[in-house]
Amino acid sequence: MTRKAWNKGLHVDLSSNKGQFKKGHIPWNKGLHKDLSHGKGQFRKGNRPPQYRPVGSIRHQKDGYTYIKVADPNKWVPYHRFLYEKEHHCHLKRGQLVIFLDGDRSNFDLSNLMIVTRKEAAIINHEEIAN
Repeated sequence: MTRKAWNKGLHVDLSSNKGQFKKGHIPWNKGLHKDLSHGKGQFRKGNRPPQYRPVGSIRHQKDGYTYIKVADPNKWVPYHRFLYEKEHHCHLKRGQLVIFLDGDRSNFDLSNLMIVTRKEAAIINHEEIAN
């Protein structure tokens, strides 16, 4: 038994379509594609996409945080963390956070920034101490 479908007035036999090309079929892009097996694409060395941002660029996210680009190709860090590390000449450990004391994510005054551990931040958020 064969299944048949009508598509915009055209009769199509669905049972013969197995998702494969028929023997002798020539693809439309034969001879048009480039060999990308050597790690080379269409972009030449030195070309940058239009949305490229240089190191030192600042971007604002929807969640209210501000980020600064510190390295290429895409190394972004929170701006308040960057300011704190630069001012205090230290590198924060993995479990340390920099929080805003007044809760305003656009107030980058150094007296408004404080280091806390993730555990302390969880307690602050749970108890709603900030704000």
